[in-house]
Amino acid sequence: MAQDNVFTKDPDAILDYHFDWAGGEDWLDDDAISSSSWIVPSGITNDLDTNTTTVATIWLSGGTAGQTYVVVNRIVTVDGRTNDASIIINVREVTDFSYRATLGTDRDKVRYYLQDVVLGAGPRPADGNFTDSEINGLITAEGSWQRAVAGGFETLAAAWRRYPSFKADGLSLNRSDIAKGYAEDAKGWRKRFGTAIPVGVAGIIRVDGYSDDVASDSVRTSSEYESTFEYVRPG
Repeated sequence: MAQDNVFTKDPDAILDYHFDWAGGEDWLDDDAISSSSWIVPSGITNDLDTNTTTVATIWLSGGTAGQTYVVVNRIVTVDGRTNDASIIINVREVTDFSYRATLGTDRDKVRYYLQDVVLGAGPRPADGNFTDSEINGLITAEGSWQRAVAGGFETLAAAWRRYPSFKADGLSLNRSDIAKGYAEDAKGWRKRFGTAIPVGVAGIIRVDGYSDDVASDSVRTSSEYESTFEYVRPG
């Protein structure tokens, strides 16, 4: 029953989601669904659920923008087997998206390099997009649009790393390769533009760790400098 299980919905959307328990690897074989139930977390609403002998369906509404919900389908078969499968719902405000090909703003530049330029066809799992608010937040946190691009690639690597690879009907998708590709992109941008260092946070003093002629692990901890400094009380 291998199938893509990551979806993006708007908080105002009311959509149906399906599990075909006879599809893909044909898990049911000659068995059939006797009953189907859904475990739905607080914050998103089960409006209706139905099932046939092979497919379980749920209609979902609501959800808070920026939140992710894991919804579980549990079936019991005629032969007495019980099995669970989950879907992941990323709730995003689809109106919180803008892009101009003129690259007139830092946000446009970040979207361009992340290849997040078409609503509904983004680089996140299930074709999800970054919201304008998320990109603006990255730019603020990182201090430049270039480092925000690096942060975006790191976010994508983490997102794709969460989901296993699958194979169905002779086709396969190796999501670990997607995650590795984004991680390499992030590494390249970090090497060129560095990492934002929060003001007032001590502990690591980087020795130009992103230069071509200095190893990235060439860092010194602040403890190495303790014997160098001495505090003298003013007279």
